[in-house]
Amino acid sequence: MKKSFIVLLVFSPFIFSMCNSGNGRLKTIDSEQRNENEKVNVNEQQKPTLMVLPSDALLQRLGCLKSFDNQGITSYQRDYQKAFIKDSELKFVISEIQSQFIRVGFPLEDLEQSLKSISNELASDNVSNVLKDPKTLLISTVRPDIVLELDYISVADGRSRNLKTTLTYGLKAVDSYNNKTIASIQNTGISNPDGTAKAMKNEIEKNIGALTGQLNDAFADIVKNGREISLRVSVAEGISFKLTDASAKDNTIDGFIYEWLKNNSFGGSYKRDRATDLELRYKNIRIKTLDKNGRPNTAYDFSNILINALKSKFGIKCKNDTQSLSDAFIIITGR
Repeated sequence: MKKSFIVLLVFSPFIFSMCNSGNGRLKTIDSEQRNENEKVNVNEQQKPTLMVLPSDALLQRLGCLKSFDNQGITSYQRDYQKAFIKDSELKFVISEIQSQFIRVGFPLEDLEQSLKSISNELASDNVSNVLKDPKTLLISTVRPDIVLELDYISVADGRSRNLKTTLTYGLKAVDSYNNKTIASIQNTGISNPDGTAKAMKNEIEKNIGALTGQLNDAFADIVKNGREISLRVSVAEGISFKLTDASAKDNTIDGFIYEWLKNNSFGGSYKRDRATDLELRYKNIRIKTLDKNGRPNTAYDFSNILINALKSKFGIKCKNDTQSLSDAFIIITGR
């Protein structure tokens, strides 16, 4: 999440395909869901929502990105509101990008309005010396299906009498459930005599078909194969038992989780990444896009189901410490 041009995307299970190239509109299509005896009609599922964010590189140039040590890991604090003040064109550039995606059928979450809605929580945390990054809070609170992270720089030609400027930009789309880039465009040396916002509008208009084409492929995979998340299970400090201790009819917590994932991951898809006495890590876990009530399924929801299974089987206490849409984190706190 710290790379330039990152764009976080959290997908609802929608597939779109381009209609006639003349209007660039999107239409929904059906897709067969793998390993399920049902037809998935994407018309019945929620459309993916987008949010445009300034990239870390852009924030850095504006002096709106601070790094700090978080238990040996470099983390970042982002000040989006300050960025709007430092760069007078940023608001208009984001607005132009939003309008182009709305034109082809994507609903948008507005960054400025979302920041206003969480400002009280951020202020309260600051007073309590609780450090929260607005980006993390935005994603977990607003839950956009797609976050487009934008980077651009406008450079003036000092040799030009009329102060001619050129624009270089990048726009990336990343799946918020697995943080993988699925779509991107970029260009350099674009003439922008009418300002950055107008130049970006022209660029998105020219590339919107290619972008939505890349997104179509990603949506098709999600509908057929489920969303991708990771899982971490840890034993809290001071707890006397281990994940490998035999209990509950000679079954271990480690072994139970392994078998449980076989039955509860979508299509039995997952990969064991790490296993010790005190911690388990799995990645590439596929989960259904919607729960039984037709609502978007997240890593937090998946964690709750596993927690209930662990409580029932072993009589242990667990805490769901999942903070993001994609990384499930369960802490075993005792019996």
